[in-house]
Amino acid sequence: MARGGARARSGPQPDLDAFAREFDKGDWALLPAKWEFDAPDWPLNKYFSVTIGRGEDATSDDYHDREVAHWEKLWTQGQAPMWLINKQETAVALYCRTLTLVEATMGSASAPLLSELRRAQEDLGLSTAGLARNKWRFAAQGEISVAAAEKAPAKRGAKKPDNVTDLFAGVTVRAGT
Repeated sequence: MARGGARARSGPQPDLDAFAREFDKGDWALLPAKWEFDAPDWPLNKYFSVTIGRGEDATSDDYHDREVAHWEKLWTQGQAPMWLINKQETAVALYCRTLTLVEATMGSASAPLLSELRRAQEDLGLSTAGLARNKWRFAAQGEISVAAAEKAPAKRGAKKPDNVTDLFAGVTVRAGT
């Protein structure tokens, strides 16, 4: 059933705890920890030109190798099968191109590129918010949540942890079955 209002991203966010309670577990897609298959062929034209920094021109030859490196790395992540199912290869390639341009233009007028990069990260499930919005969850993530929930919550007035290591002291992570 559709949620939210008349605009994209309106309405309540999916409840991450509902997955653990098995309330709407069937609506969520479980992703593998990593994708072991080859990346698809690069779908975009290799040739482009962009002005960076102080009017310097850059061509695709300067950046295409970096785009392909991002492309290959992204296709090893657990979101990859969902991108194939949803036919998002071009969106992933555009994300790689935008990421490469952001790297090249840091320190200059890159605010619009950063905004586009953040939006693309969410659309592709590369951020925590994007995973929740797409209702994607890594298969091993449920085991971590369950193991953390088994530890009793700290009582009021209990000593606060001094560092991150102390925060997770006593939390056990169980291996998958």
